[in-house]
Amino acid sequence: MGAFYKVYGKTTTRNDDLDPSLFGANPSAEDGDSGAAESSSTQVIDFVDACKLVEAPAYDKKTFMAYFKDYCKHVAEKLTQEGRTDDVTEFKKHATDAMKYIKGNIKAFQIFTGESVDPDGSVGYLDWEDNVPYILFFKHALVEEKV
Repeated sequence: MGAFYKVYGKTTTRNDDLDPSLFGANPSAEDGDSGAAESSSTQVIDFVDACKLVEAPAYDKKTFMAYFKDYCKHVAEKLTQEGRTDDVTEFKKHATDAMKYIKGNIKAFQIFTGESVDPDGSVGYLDWEDNVPYILFFKHALVEEKV
């Protein structure tokens, strides 16, 4: 679909242990404690963890349609303000098909937003394909950064 970037990820294990030396502690010098603590880890999806995405409440079809109408309006306004008229045309061209696709699969998606949980911000739609996680983002709603 021309409206999305599809980003594939992988599940990974994140170590949640705190390193006492980061707080200035020296457990071996304090009461002979070896510093061994229970280790703790969490299974995460790499791009969700790295981008600090936050899971949002799931949408039903009615809620999604209300959100999507406002979302398209905001994206088109933002692109127009930036003088990206070709992108406005392309976005509008693909928005209907994208909406139909998401609406038809809305129960399968987990919805993610940025850590600011900005209600006017973009969301990502996470699903699985052959046990591999992927997330869809509307490409015209993302800010490009050159690295």
